[in-house]
Amino acid sequence: MSRSAESRLMEILLGRSLARSVSVAAELALADRLARGAVTVSDLAVSAGVHEEALYRLLRALAAFGIFRELDGRRFENSELSEPLRGDHPGSLRAQAEWIDGPLCWGAWGRLDHSVRTGRPAFDEVFGMPWFEYLEQSAPDRERFDAAMGAATRGTARAVAEAYDYSGVETLVDVGGGRGDLLAAILERHPSVGGVLMDRPEVVRRASARLGELAGRVSLVPGDFFEEVPPGGDLYVVKQVLHDWSDELCLEILGNCRAAMSDGARLLIVERTISETRESRWSKLRDLDLLAITGGGRERDEEEYVALLERAGLERVRVLPTTTQVGILEARLRGAGPAAG
Repeated sequence: MSRSAESRLMEILLGRSLARSVSVAAELALADRLARGAVTVSDLAVSAGVHEEALYRLLRALAAFGIFRELDGRRFENSELSEPLRGDHPGSLRAQAEWIDGPLCWGAWGRLDHSVRTGRPAFDEVFGMPWFEYLEQSAPDRERFDAAMGAATRGTARAVAEAYDYSGVETLVDVGGGRGDLLAAILERHPSVGGVLMDRPEVVRRASARLGELAGRVSLVPGDFFEEVPPGGDLYVVKQVLHDWSDELCLEILGNCRAAMSDGARLLIVERTISETRESRWSKLRDLDLLAITGGGRERDEEEYVALLERAGLERVRVLPTTTQVGILEARLRGAGPAAG
């Protein structure tokens, strides 16, 4: 093995240290504290309530990778890479940084070997119960998870709103739509569309604040997509839901969508898909997240989603790319005619 290969592999091995350091910086809101300009480590330590010398070492390491910028006098300021860690940044990744490399995901990843050896989620082994059951019992972790998923959706919502032709759609049903970020993006861009937002009761209750003036065009429906999906929609959207579940449970969700759909209705599956492109390598790493954390969740390739659709009595119409890593797979009832409008 050449020295350059050894060095590169060592950088990869130390990637866990960099990722966790970014997560801690997000937890301490360091980018927010630097929003107005350079600040000394001493003042930052006081405002964040942490140890000054330890904070300096953290910031020094991050600045070495372009995350924050070190100035003279032990002062630091934001850099291009640290700006998205601000909570008020338009493309903020702060919630995701806190979550992805936070204690829960970090703990599960620490036992990835268990998942590889057994095919079962490391999360259950470490925390003693399944992922979603744990979240139901831990309100703070559930809120952090919802915040991270909301931030992820905001990053792709506009792209999904722009990539599909919503003309003729009167009622869009967002299945497992969280606090309504995707639905809001679509309704803002398409004034003639009305929406139904379905998710867990505690999530839907918080949606009104996100929807704001759009709330009058949205019906909030608390429910469980494993039991039923609201009928009456022209278009059903399932965004980054199916990857959390096994094939069998995906078939339950898709079956309930199928039962709710009329002949002219359409279903949009919005997911990352695995392919052989260079960009898809991140989907393959995210797939390991799902292996370690969920009980059967996985990233799938396009044909695997098509196979699920066929088993659920649906069929592919077309696949649309977006400007982000997610794509849109449009489906309809098997043998159904053209969509209304």
